[in-house]
Amino acid sequence: INLSSGMGQKFDALVFGTLALRKSHNRAVVDELLRGYCFRQVFVDINVRKPFDLSESILFALDRATFLKVSDEELPTVMERIGEDYLGIDESVKIIEKRFVNIEKILVTRGAEPAVLYDLKTKDKYECQSKKTKVVSTVGAGDCYGAVFLVNYLSDVPIDACMSKAAEAAACRQLFNDLLHQTGFVAPVKHRIDQTCSP
Repeated sequence: INLSSGMGQKFDALVFGTLALRKSHNRAVVDELLRGYCFRQVFVDINVRKPFDLSESILFALDRATFLKVSDEELPTVMERIGEDYLGIDESVKIIEKRFVNIEKILVTRGAEPAVLYDLKTKDKYECQSKKTKVVSTVGAGDCYGAVFLVNYLSDVPIDACMSKAAEAAACRQLFNDLLHQTGFVAPVKHRIDQTCSP
């Protein structure tokens, strides 16, 4: 990939997860992108997957993020990896805000419980209940949530509506997994996800 061909261009977002950062080459590419291009948001999705939940990867991501997405299950590991005690979600957000001043928003997903978004600039806090669905597999649900949230957020959709659309899409993704598991037939759910994603 020739990263120098479009140097200085502006983009809506750079999106990456910490799992990819276990390779030094990938970390170097992220830094090269950040040096050469302008991004409205640097959206980081924390992926805690042993044995790749490395302090180096997590610190690298937090140092560069403007928007952090993390689950309540992953947050204690994040705090441990940055050398802090886990004292609950609110306290963890305060510590991250103090240590990583580049981060403007933190989105914490909580499974069946309401997701919480902390706007560190305005000090507003948003909650959105997850959608009820039969869970066979949660594979892809978090990625789906993040993608739908971000595409709507970058289209200036209000945050509470972004969260609602993201919750709907994540529920559809789980329904997609269920249908695929049972029948292999997923077209209706794919259509519903496509409709939900639109700002």
